[in-house]
Amino acid sequence: HALYGTPLVIVRTFMTYGPGQDSRKLIPSVVLSLLQGESPKLSSGQWNADWIYINDVIDGFLAAAQMPQIEGAMFDLGSGALVTVRELVEKLVKIVGCSTRPLFGALPDRAFEPARKAEIRKTFEKLGWNPKVSLESGLQQTVEWYRAQCRSSSLSPHQK
Repeated sequence: HALYGTPLVIVRTFMTYGPGQDSRKLIPSVVLSLLQGESPKLSSGQWNADWIYINDVIDGFLAAAQMPQIEGAMFDLGSGALVTVRELVEKLVKIVGCSTRPLFGALPDRAFEPARKAEIRKTFEKLGWNPKVSLESGLQQTVEWYRAQCRSSSLSPHQK
């Protein structure tokens, strides 16, 4: 930003999820499988991620765009907490309300995939931003969106 005099702010997003996400991504793929009564094939589920709902990410970008005199700063947009894939998927099973069980260990774990947790203290101090949507609430909203899409036939449960 200093070289060209352009006001630049860096915003790092973490594992963003929510309605409309590509159905090949983890959460939509699991939800669509469960809605179809199929057992999603997964890795061991031990990998940790910092999950953040899309509306919170949008609010974070807007806060960064509207805050004066923060040029050159870098902000993390995440929940600030790590949750394993296994914990996340178990929450999805409960929300969907099905008896289908995920097949953990059916796929290999990805090699060398480090877990990263957002450091949101600076983001709050400088932008006044904190995530508002809990993981449970965000997953509930996401499941309901995919359920409605499947009912309206605009998204096939097999579309992955």
